[in-house]
Amino acid sequence: MSLNCLSHFRGPAHTQYLRTTPATDVTNFGADILFPVLVRDLDALGVYKALGLPDATVATLKGPRVDIITAVNLGRPIPVQDGSTGDVITIDASIDSSFPNGRKLGGGTAANRHQVNVNTVLISLIAAGNPAAGLARGVEVNDKNFLNRFPFLSLAHQGLLQGHGGTNTPTVPDIPVP
Repeated sequence: MSLNCLSHFRGPAHTQYLRTTPATDVTNFGADILFPVLVRDLDALGVYKALGLPDATVATLKGPRVDIITAVNLGRPIPVQDGSTGDVITIDASIDSSFPNGRKLGGGTAANRHQVNVNTVLISLIAAGNPAAGLARGVEVNDKNFLNRFPFLSLAHQGLLQGHGGTNTPTVPDIPVP
């Protein structure tokens, strides 16, 4: 996760992100991380009330959320200031690389499962204050196994025959070994 996750937004924030340097991300976008819109929206929709969360807990979740910045910084003692907090790439040089930057696809309990689903972890951290809360679960599984060779990803869906309303029945086997 990085503060540049805001690049996915549209409108003025997106334009500002594209026209500024990452060195000023904390000044420009830090409040969006410290005071998450997702929490405000969940509260406005009555989700926390329906779950019976106390008002004090909801107030804590609304921010300031230094725990999210700590997660961005991977728990390292990095100052929360421009030029310090932001993009984070971690490479574990003690394991063989299986995907660019040392990231390994898969690694879960089966050949079609991720080791961790970043969306689940982030939504759980932001909305519940606990990365292990398990919110947004159910998207950790691919319908096909990862490959153990380049391009590492599974064969793409084939138009109308698969995915998006199709049967998801493979009409072509996985990419054959060369």
